[in-house]
Amino acid sequence: MNNEGSKPLLVDWWNGMSAVLDLSHPNGMKWFKAKLDYLQNKYGVDGLKFDAGDIRFYENGKSYGNISPHQQCQLFNQLAVAYPIAPILVKGAATRKIVLPKGKWEDQNGKIWKGNRTIEYPAKLETIPHFTRLDEQ
Repeated sequence: MNNEGSKPLLVDWWNGMSAVLDLSHPNGMKWFKAKLDYLQNKYGVDGLKFDAGDIRFYENGKSYGNISPHQQCQLFNQLAVAYPIAPILVKGAATRKIVLPKGKWEDQNGKIWKGNRTIEYPAKLETIPHFTRLDEQ
């Protein structure tokens, strides 16, 4: 996002200054997804914390899609839904119930799952099941 002209919108947050990513721009969403996918595929990252999608970060900027701060926040949340994880939370459990949103999903082992349902997923305590959406919603 930018404020006036083409300067990036910078915001002050807990860790200093940060530029605000415009998710209404197709390249912004594509770039962010590529970075997240890279972390999962290259390093085996099995959990992502989606933080800083707060409406207040988008209030003083102009987006590519000319959308509201609320809509920017919705796009951020939609992206987070595309990276669900489901850790085992009960000692001795060998499976976990996982709610897959609508769509087509691939687990970390390459198995394809149809969404819009709850599945019973096999997992060990040391494994955090994660899924990647294969279709666009």
